[in-house]
Formats: sequence, structure tokens, C-alpha cells
Amino acid sequence: RNRFFKPVVNLLFSLFLLIIIYSGLSSESDLRFHGGVPFATTMIWDLWHPILAFTLIFFGRLWCFACPIGAVGDWAQSCFSLKKKYPDKYRNLWIAVILFIFIFAGERHLFMFTRNPPNTAYLLLFFTFLAVVMGIIYEKRSFCRYICPIGLVLGVFSMVSAIELRCKS
Repeated sequence: RNRFFKPVVNLLFSLFLLIIIYSGLSSESDLRFHGGVPFATTMIWDLWHPILAFTLIFFGRLWCFACPIGAVGDWAQSCFSLKKKYPDKYRNLWIAVILFIFIFAGERHLFMFTRNPPNTAYLLLFFTFLAVVMGIIYEKRSFCRYICPIGLVLGVFSMVSAIELRCKS
């Protein structure tokens, strides 16, 4: 009910996202060699993923409420937006599915996100940039609805959630 709660949560998570990105960009590219700081990969792949899976069972898509990438897209949209409708022919989940498969297939054979902090940071920057661009061009969190691969997974698995939040009006 407090109108400042969501922006404060988003701001805190956005600051943490910036720390993760900075840490990833300033680390060595392969953690198998000494000298790399695994903060970015630890936070995203070792901590956030298991927490996401655990909270998904009990709270559904609560993460989307706190997501810093979606929040940055919202902030960009509130500053300037063309407010175009997202094209009907792309209003499906195929783009999100392709991105999801690309991330997890690319993990093993191309990018090795889980042991490469700069690649993890670049992935986060890519999605943040995409959210900003889509927020400026399209209306109503189009990135979150149609592009975000995490939102896709959350949407599918949140159907088994014990708790659901809905807007009354």
C-alpha cells in the first residue's frame, strides 16, 4: 500500500546489480586461474538462481516485482517513451524461449557464464540495455512480458505457487 515501497526495493536491487556488474567487469575472465574475484558469478549463478527457485515455489513471480532490470526499463519509460504497441506477431514467448535456450546452451559451449565474471556482467548489461530500449520504444513493460527469459520461466513455474498477488482494481 505504500507507494514508496516498490521504488525503494527496486533502487536497492539496482544498486546491487551495479555492484555485481562492476565486480564482473573488473575481474579476470576465467576463474580457473588465480586472481579472479568470483563475486559476480557467485551472486548470480550460485546464490540468486537457487534463491529464485526456492522463492518461486512459495511466492510465484515475486521476483518480477523486485527485478532491477525491469525497474531500469520502467525508469527509462517514465523519462521518455514513444509508447508504441508491441507488435502482435511477436506477442508470444518464442523470443524469450530462444534467449533462454541460447543462454543455457551458450553457457556450456561458448560463454561459460558460471566461471567467467566479465561474461556474466556483459549478459546483465545486455538485458538491462534491452529493457531500456524496449521501455523507450514500447509501452507496458514489453521487455518483461515478451523478452525476459527469467520471466518466461517464472511464469511457467509460478503456476504451482502457494501464494498469488493480484491487483483489486
